[in-house]
Amino acid sequence: MNSITHLAIGFAACAVMLGGYVLSTVTAGRVPAWLRAAVLAPVYIIMLWTCITVYGRAIPSMLLLSLPAGEVIASYLVDGEAIYVWVQPEGDSEPLTIVLPWSEKTAEALTTAAAEGERNGTDISIEPGQGGFDDREPKFYAAPQVALPLKE
Repeated sequence: MNSITHLAIGFAACAVMLGGYVLSTVTAGRVPAWLRAAVLAPVYIIMLWTCITVYGRAIPSMLLLSLPAGEVIASYLVDGEAIYVWVQPEGDSEPLTIVLPWSEKTAEALTTAAAEGERNGTDISIEPGQGGFDDREPKFYAAPQVALPLKE
């Protein structure tokens, strides 16, 4: 499932929980308390479990429309499943965990940039797409070496 699907499931689960709460308060005087508890307790437990499952993951990039530009701090490839990247966005102090769909091209670009960066002693950078819902693959590259200061 992609991140938009997770978001839709989470919103639906929260809406059902809110609806159950409203239903239980509206019917408070007409339905015996033990019956309300017997019916609503499993619903609340299932909805709470769904919310924890959907929102309890490390997917803070769920609402990102495009990837941020920045330095790649770490990455983890799961062959055929996903590419997990930890990015330090430019001008932001808090890193983001980003889950990219599996792509041979992206995985190869990331591993090549990591090898080149290690060889040159530089960081890996990510170049994002050009706006909202951009489905082009991100570009990874080793940051250029910093020039040494001039001798005086």
